[in-house]
Amino acid sequence: MNAIVIALETDGWSLLLRQTIQVTVVIIVVGLIVRAVCRNRPQLAHGLWALVLLKCLTPPIIALPLSPFSIVGMTSEETASRETRQESAKESTFHASQRSSVAAELNTSALSSHGAAAADRRAIELGSTTPRQPVPSKRLTRSTAPGVSASLSSLQVSIVVWTFGRIALFVWFIGVGIASFSIAIKLARFLRDVRRNRVPARDETVKLLHQTISDMGLEGRGIARTQVQVVDCLIGPAVVGLWRPTILLPRVLETDCNRDELRMLLAHELTHIHRADLWWAYLQTLVSCVWWFHPLMRMVGRRFDNATEQSCDEETVTRLGCRPAEYARALLKVLEQKHLLRVAPALPGVRQSALTS
Repeated sequence: MNAIVIALETDGWSLLLRQTIQVTVVIIVVGLIVRAVCRNRPQLAHGLWALVLLKCLTPPIIALPLSPFSIVGMTSEETASRETRQESAKESTFHASQRSSVAAELNTSALSSHGAAAADRRAIELGSTTPRQPVPSKRLTRSTAPGVSASLSSLQVSIVVWTFGRIALFVWFIGVGIASFSIAIKLARFLRDVRRNRVPARDETVKLLHQTISDMGLEGRGIARTQVQVVDCLIGPAVVGLWRPTILLPRVLETDCNRDELRMLLAHELTHIHRADLWWAYLQTLVSCVWWFHPLMRMVGRRFDNATEQSCDEETVTRLGCRPAEYARALLKVLEQKHLLRVAPALPGVRQSALTS
């Protein structure tokens, strides 16, 4: 068992194993908290799911030995220590029994030698010419077969664990590479389509964007330089650009939406920019690539997206000072077009959860 513990502690896959256990515990706890107290608190739900994403990219917590994050490590160390003490006790008992056996054997040998010598003297006195041969004493030696067998068994277990760990890490690296490559290809194709189909925005749309920024009180927050880019294809709405944010607006929405509907749509995207949801979207994409094997990560992604959209809608309504029903009606046309529009990969934008969640 010690060989297993040592192999797990010295192999890289043990870190992944402990982190997987800790992340699973955090996901379950956050899910229960969100379900219990965050039904009508999307901001709080968004913050809790954001903590899950951050936990997925941080190493296991070991600074707090009594925290639930270090239970696995403590259990391994306690188990190893307990087994070490048990083996030491068995070794001491074995040596004590061996010493007793050796002492008894030596006493028996001494008595046998003394008896043989007396018999030889008596035979010589009686005229016997062949003295009795001394009985060879049996030397008790410790059998090494059990120890060798245990060593071989421990070595075999160590080799199996080491091999399994290397295979697990190799498969994990391959999965991360495939997931990252897939997301990169989708994003590259999306941006290529945007470059090929971009058209100048109407002056009314540009003026409405700046007016909406002023109405929401976001002039001094680095959002005043936000641009709007119209694309003549079924893409978006979405936000691109970490340092110079740009709102992607499909031409079909620019032409079909009236001023109020377009204002609500632009306000929704501006709120995404103000909340730095684009950074969170890229972080979520990174987590999905690293944790491709975890069965709960898809659920975390959906819950995080829903919380992001709901909290974005709540903040947009507050900044615009409009009623939620009016805001929902303004976005209804956008959501009716969503089955025709292609969603941007790893980018925030108007999604169906804006009204259906």
